Amino acid sequence: MNIRSTKSALLAAALAAVLSACGGGSSSDPGGVPLSPGSPGSPLSPGSPGDPATTVPSGAPSLGVNLGVVSDWDPGQPFADAMKSARHFGSASAPYDETAPVDANGWPTGDAGVVVMVGVPNMGGTYRLSFTGKAAISMPQAIDAATRVTNVAFDAASGRTTADVVVGPAEQNLFLSFTGQAGGVKEVRLMRPGHDATETFSQ
Repeated sequence: MNIRSTKSALLAAALAAVLSACGGGSSSDPGGVPLSPGSPGSPLSPGSPGDPATTVPSGAPSLGVNLGVVSDWDPGQPFADAMKSARHFGSASAPYDETAPVDANGWPTGDAGVVVMVGVPNMGGTYRLSFTGKAAISMPQAIDAATRVTNVAFDAASGRTTADVVVGPAEQNLFLSFTGQAGGVKEVRLMRPGHDATETFSQ
């Protein structure tokens, strides 16, 4: 027997052993009853109780995925509160400089601005703004005439300001500036259209 024949024989023997170990070398069950792919109890029977293709897991799904980059320019924008992906606070006139003095929690200690989104597609809509403090709100660098701040209200009991931030359909930048509050604004939230303060992730 030559080397090629020997290799072929060894490969055939190994394949037979693997098929036997996996149950693939027999067309019958342990009792000797032949099984066809469509017969009940067949490992290949579609729709049988143990068929992975038809088994539906119960309860909450256990599969999760990691987030991509979280930034003001990422189209994913995973958080319902847009402030969670905003930049560090900058000056009120140029929020992108990120130079505003901040406290230990990252909130500004005086007049300041913040870059919330830049170049994110389909950012238009009405966002719900709230923060601790009483400050004048403006939107520097806006390019859509429809972009504006409306319905500003201050609640003296809670010390919080609320407002609607309307972002026009052609807008490419969402910058916010806060001026006139001694010590700076705190706990700024900007909920995306269709989301409320109880939600963590955007839909």
